[in-house]
Amino acid sequence: MSSCKPLLLLEEDKLFIVQCKDCQRIGIHFNNLMLRFSPTDYSNFSKGLGRINFNKSAIHLNKNEPVIIIKTCHQDIQLTLTQKEFSKLNNAVQQATLLLSVHSLIKP
Repeated sequence: MSSCKPLLLLEEDKLFIVQCKDCQRIGIHFNNLMLRFSPTDYSNFSKGLGRINFNKSAIHLNKNEPVIIIKTCHQDIQLTLTQKEFSKLNNAVQQATLLLSVHSLIKP
C-alpha cells in the first residue's frame, strides 16, 4: 500500500485501519503487525473474527494469561492475541466494517 492513497477508517492507540482509495485494499496496522486484505478477504476476516468466542477458544501457553490463536491464509502464520488484544482488534475491525458499509452506500 506504499503508493496508495489511504482513507483512514479507524484510529486507536497502536491500531489503524485504512483503505486505499485507488485499489480498495484494506490495511490493518496493529501493534507490530501489518495485515493487508482485498475487500472480499477483509469481509471474510471480519465475519470470522466476529464469530470467535474468546472464552471458548482460548488456550494457556507457558502458564501465562490465556490467548487465542487465529489462523491466517498462510499456514505458517498465526496471530496469538490476549483477551484484551483480541477485543481491541475485533471491536476495531467490526467498526471499520460498518464504516465501509456506509461508504459503499454513499459512494457515487
